[in-house]
Amino acid sequence: MESTADGSVQSSEETSLLALLRSNPALTARQAAERLGLSQRAVEKQLAALKAGSCSRALVAALA
Repeated sequence: MESTADGSVQSSEETSLLALLRSNPALTARQAAERLGLSQRAVEKQLAALKAGSCSRALVAALA
């Protein structure tokens, strides 16, 4: 787990997902899942959690 600037905590999977999306924001959940070795549903859940506020709003806005 890793703390963000706003004090929230991210799992290593969330951190990996964010890094992947920063490098290629056009990836679909399916493509991200394949690259990370996760299920598509796992990626979708992580994205939903990040958008719900477990990540800084600025970072989510940058990915949108």
